[in-house]
Amino acid sequence: MLLWWSFRISITIFLRQMSETVPGTFQHSMQVANLAAEAAIRIGAKSQLVRTGALYHDIGKMENPAFFTENQSGGVNPHKNLNYEQSAQVVISHVTDGLKLADKHNLPKAIKDFISTHHGRGKQNISIFPGRTSIRTKSRMKNCSPIPARIRSPKNRLS
Repeated sequence: MLLWWSFRISITIFLRQMSETVPGTFQHSMQVANLAAEAAIRIGAKSQLVRTGALYHDIGKMENPAFFTENQSGGVNPHKNLNYEQSAQVVISHVTDGLKLADKHNLPKAIKDFISTHHGRGKQNISIFPGRTSIRTKSRMKNCSPIPARIRSPKNRLS
């Protein structure tokens, strides 16, 4: 029982740190968690697992918060100081950074699976707009310079 409470306190501190370090990502994750849990309820999936996985899916953004638009303020965008490949690598690395944080905080494998698969498998296109970098699928690629990049993740059990 003591181990459970210790784990719970650790997770509470971790989520508080997330809300302070990456407030935009935290809000995004809360919204995704609520939407995903509702969808899981409707299809009979494990809604608490889905909610928790969605809550933690972007924890890797805590390593480089300012590189993600939802955490930027004051018009400062650090991507402006990087070439396209470096910028894309920072965006892609939030998945591996998230897995490292999950290991550090002893998150269960089921949650690590959400972190490692939340961008799917295979090549992603990192779209470069003036002063902005984001991950886009081919169907959403318009008026941008794509840089093919691979987000390494295990095969998603749903695909």
